[in-house]
Amino acid sequence: MSDIDAVYTWVNGRTDINWLETYKNTAKKFGVNDTPHYNRYGNFGELEFSIKTLRHFAPFIRNIYVVTDNQIPEIDLQLYNVKVVNHREIFDKHAHYPTFNSNVIESYLHRIPGLSGNSS
Repeated sequence: MSDIDAVYTWVNGRTDINWLETYKNTAKKFGVNDTPHYNRYGNFGELEFSIKTLRHFAPFIRNIYVVTDNQIPEIDLQLYNVKVVNHREIFDKHAHYPTFNSNVIESYLHRIPGLSGNSS
């Protein structure tokens, strides 16, 4: 049986003032007057519920990674053995940072250090 890891991309854009400010400043640079949508970037406890469920029903999962941008989820990371990975740890020099595009973020997930199947 091979090692299997789980990866979540996560953001708390509802209550993190620093993240909201970065989002708004980045949008302004591109001439967009935008406020992040509450439902798209909100934190409603689904991450903790999903991790609890995964640990309960999928004990074969080796590591759980949460990929985020300078944020720490408000869950007991040690209890569930969760590793937080910052965008800067996986983005290369060609990446536009910060990014709020999930497609861009997902295209770098293979660079997570220690990820199963990853030789880095």
